[in-house]
Amino acid sequence: MSTHTDHAPVFIPGSARRKELDELLTRYPTKMAALLPALWMVQHERGWVSEAGMAEVATLLELTPAYVKGVVTFYTMYHQHPVGNPAPPRPRSPDAFTTSMIWSRVMARALFSAL
Repeated sequence: MSTHTDHAPVFIPGSARRKELDELLTRYPTKMAALLPALWMVQHERGWVSEAGMAEVATLLELTPAYVKGVVTFYTMYHQHPVGNPAPPRPRSPDAFTTSMIWSRVMARALFSAL
């Protein structure tokens, strides 16, 4: 999967993805029926399905960009924005840990003394 940059075509004539799509189209009765797998290919290559990716798929499958966008927005499995790994949690300082331990002991004593 590539980094999140401007959309480069996924289905370049002669490319492996284009050959895969062409082969896939032989298994479906209509081009429209291959829409979901084609969108998966775009998302697999780019990490998300951009507006340009939707337009590329629409052109290849002879659909309107609005129809393709409707499908992408309906299914939550398609990412419409770049998706990255969140930053790992920052380690807590020893002072913060000590403070939380002291505070929990104070709260425990207060709770048990009220019983």
